[in-house]
Amino acid sequence: MITIPELPDTLRNITNDDLRNEPLLKYVISVVEKLCPYVGWISFDKPFYDQGGTIIFLRRYFDGSIDTSFKDAYINNKELQDTLGVFDIDVSAFWYLILFLKDYVDDESSGHIFKDSPYSKLMNLARKMYEMGFQTSPFDGEYWGAKNKGKLQFRLGSKHWETIDDDKSLYAIFSAICNFLRNNKRRYEKALIDGEWEETNAFEYNPTTDYLYNSNGGNETEKITIPDTYKISYFTTYMREFLKPFTTTNKDWHISNDKWLLISRVIYIIGYSSDVRYNTRKKAGKTIDLDFLKGNYQKERYKDRIIRQIYC
Repeated sequence: MITIPELPDTLRNITNDDLRNEPLLKYVISVVEKLCPYVGWISFDKPFYDQGGTIIFLRRYFDGSIDTSFKDAYINNKELQDTLGVFDIDVSAFWYLILFLKDYVDDESSGHIFKDSPYSKLMNLARKMYEMGFQTSPFDGEYWGAKNKGKLQFRLGSKHWETIDDDKSLYAIFSAICNFLRNNKRRYEKALIDGEWEETNAFEYNPTTDYLYNSNGGNETEKITIPDTYKISYFTTYMREFLKPFTTTNKDWHISNDKWLLISRVIYIIGYSSDVRYNTRKKAGKTIDLDFLKGNYQKERYKDRIIRQIYC
């Protein structure tokens, strides 16, 4: 019977140096250094890594904020435990890594996103047009066309669409947007100046154009909870990175050497999916029925920038 020791109470108040002496946290520490380091500098060329993410995890573990409800499912999943064994992965340290990654991904998946201000939306449009090859200033009075073809479409009402796809009209729109951004920029906003994205320190408050900015003077946020497919994507990416160094010489076809199957079983155990395919495979020794995980989920990223509430 597998037993997983609880984290000792001595970890309730601990320094960064002492953390590295705790074998139960060895996998968490290695992942935190890559995933969410609090980086400082001992000297110009010598960085150090503060284990802030691990300390946050410990604080949440001891105050009961970490979900451990699937511990029995983890211990009793013989197939998963056998795979950990052939890779010589510490069962207890891996358990705490699972807890950390689930908490980290939950934080990453249920928080706030930035809502772009009207100014930001116009700037993004100007940037994309600039990348097409448009320039902000004609050279010797000549029109500078785009290197790549493009078009703008506007929906007017519920049915009518207006399309603009000739270079000169697009250039006129691009120039008008750039001039508008220059004339209505705020402190530290970037604008196109002579073909270059430059920061300006100029600050002129104009109440007639205040609608261009969100109420906090920058980007507002919106509370969201993203679909579980994104949680699966994030968790898979982080766990795959952790598992890369582990190898095995196992020849017993009764025991899976498949890291994809290992990750998918963890996903099933922690409750990110109730689909039993995450915990099974087609036939012993054959490829698992998880092509959708391999091909899609690990690449899936939420389109907006998510603001974590707990971790860095």
